[in-house]
Amino acid sequence: MPVAKGKRTLGRIHELPPCIDAVDGMCTPPPNNNRVFERCNHHYAIFCREHPECIKTIAKSGPRRPAFRGTSEERFLHYRIAEETNPIAEPWSDAYLAGDRDPCELWGGTINNSGYGAMYTSETGRNTSAHIFAWERVNGPVPEGSTIDHTDGRTDCVRVSHLRVRTFEENARLRVETSARKTAWYLANGLTPPKRRRRKS
Repeated sequence: MPVAKGKRTLGRIHELPPCIDAVDGMCTPPPNNNRVFERCNHHYAIFCREHPECIKTIAKSGPRRPAFRGTSEERFLHYRIAEETNPIAEPWSDAYLAGDRDPCELWGGTINNSGYGAMYTSETGRNTSAHIFAWERVNGPVPEGSTIDHTDGRTDCVRVSHLRVRTFEENARLRVETSARKTAWYLANGLTPPKRRRRKS
């Protein structure tokens, strides 16, 4: 049976088990060097669409892509995962309630402690939020006194159509409203609302 390509960790090669949803030991499209719940990224995304309770887990445990060096634009395109099988907007989010069913573009690079994608920009020599970079590469700099908000409920999404400019006051108010809507959705579907991530002080 074919074995997934190994991942180099601390100088050693570790072989990853084949995806449990693979047909005859093979994935289509071919799997990358990740395993989330014993599935490749492709099959895990499909699994998540059928199991809403696992959607948020993908931001913590995958997907991930190998380290890449290049310009900021090349790095962004490398780590952006734009697949038709990616999860869509969360069912309690503004995007979903507005009828948006476009798949998210997930960030396959670093995820910070707040759940947002992070990337190094070679032009400035500093790290920035991946979703802000995604917005600015299409729309230009974020207006002063404003921030970029996710309308799909996924902090690891970099799809520009799922992002909106909000003032800080609007963002704080909408965060409270969305949190209440999210909790109500989980309870209505017999699920336990996830614990809110606390920022380290």
